Amino acid sequence: MNVDTEELKQFMASVDLSSSAGLDDKAEECRFFLALAETETDRARFRWLVSAFLSAAYSYFEHTAFWACIACTDEDTGEDIPDEALLSAVREHVDVKQNKKYTSYVQTTATRGILKRLYALRHENAHLSPLSIMSVGLSLPEDFHLGWKVGSGFPLLAFCKEVMTEIGQLQCKAVACEAGAWPPPSQDFPEDY
Repeated sequence: MNVDTEELKQFMASVDLSSSAGLDDKAEECRFFLALAETETDRARFRWLVSAFLSAAYSYFEHTAFWACIACTDEDTGEDIPDEALLSAVREHVDVKQNKKYTSYVQTTATRGILKRLYALRHENAHLSPLSIMSVGLSLPEDFHLGWKVGSGFPLLAFCKEVMTEIGQLQCKAVACEAGAWPPPSQDFPEDY
């Protein structure tokens, strides 16, 4: 590959590297909105903060999967090369689908656990209707529950904290990937273990 060094210098001089957010930015965005929601007692404002948290959490998994899929570029072909270790870590949380023709098109889906609920809530909230939030007690915001039918909602703060735990777990795995410590070595246990 032939690179014009003067052109590269001009390009680099025109780029403000501080304008780019780091890979942990979406996780920090989640923490930001969750911290505000943890002290908000006004139902409408709480709804908005949780809505922002849901979108940021969804984006965290999308962004992490995207960067795992296009981690490097093959110098000879120009094709994206995935970070297989990070991709395997992401796949422990969400399913990742990458378009074979347009490799920068990456989509995640959640088919299990708390993240399945996150993806469903985020979709409903972003595309269909605002969150329905009930106040089921006096201890706000802990007693704000998702839903509109009395007795059938669930506590939103506890849910958001559980999602934040998933995000934290993936962040730890990503750090381990960077250190070459992911995936962990398999343990071959004797059959009678």
